Amino acid sequence: MEAKDSILVVDDDLDFLGIIKRILENKGYEVATVPSAGEAISRLRERFYNIAILDISLPDADGTELLASLIEIHPDIIAIMLTGHSSVMNAVQSLNRGAFAYLEKPLDPENLLSVIKRGLEKQRLVLENRLLMEELERYNRITNTLLSVSQAVSQSLDLQKIIDSGLEQVARCTGI
Repeated sequence: MEAKDSILVVDDDLDFLGIIKRILENKGYEVATVPSAGEAISRLRERFYNIAILDISLPDADGTELLASLIEIHPDIIAIMLTGHSSVMNAVQSLNRGAFAYLEKPLDPENLLSVIKRGLEKQRLVLENRLLMEELERYNRITNTLLSVSQAVSQSLDLQKIIDSGLEQVARCTGI
């Protein structure tokens, strides 16, 4: 069974939390909701969520402050900021602190779902790119080791010197 993408929604409007949870779960997402920044931080310390949807105005913190904490805990999370009182300053501040998107309430569910889909695709690409870079680095280390061994081997015709030199290069390159 494939794991569902998970979403944490942080908003102090309990009616909104209930509605958004139902919409997102009907689209196949695993959804957790919390009404405060403190509870959001606790949840984020317990597990990774693919996406966090954050209200800018929370009772115990500013949403952009929560955004900074959230990205510090999970740098790969996709954060979507929500506000009922849009301002250019909030939008710029949110995007500068790492938000993927900035949306206004009342939300158009189709627009939110589209933003979530794009955010998840970006996240998958970033994670896939990271794995490919790690694999490339591993292959580069192997190639460099083989090059060092071949250079060491080509410098002598004495079999014992070739073996010693080759082993020395392997040990040096692998840290053994």
